[in-house]
Amino acid sequence: MMTADGLRTIRNGDVGEAAITMAIGIVIERISQLSAEDKQDLFELVKGLESAECDEDIEAIRSGMLEILDQDQYEIRQFEPPSDEIPPGMVKWNQFVADKVRALREAANKTQTELARDAGLTQSHISRIENAELSPSHHTVEKLAAALGVQPGEIDPTR
Repeated sequence: MMTADGLRTIRNGDVGEAAITMAIGIVIERISQLSAEDKQDLFELVKGLESAECDEDIEAIRSGMLEILDQDQYEIRQFEPPSDEIPPGMVKWNQFVADKVRALREAANKTQTELARDAGLTQSHISRIENAELSPSHHTVEKLAAALGVQPGEIDPTR
């Protein structure tokens, strides 16, 4: 790991030429793998070395450089959309939630529009949930439960 003293030493020319050449070769190899944006950020940090006035400035620059250079490289692959088929367990859960929301809404003597307003959702969203066409998120279940005056576990048994 390069320290602030090490960067200052390189800047002052106290390191052997062979060591600097080898280090530069490694850095160039790594830089060639960076995105254009990361290369620009790294360039700006290198320019900042000239105006660094104290060890903290040098350490901040070093830290920024390492953050850019030490990124994990990821392989880019073709996106494969998930299958349109809903797993049987999810179909069963969607239907349970749909039936529960409808029953609780009717027991509260509310229309879909009223429940939507009270939960901060749209009526079409409520309709899709009640028809088991949509799996509500945990956040949506919490909103529905609050609007219906029940605990989220009454709508979603996994909670």
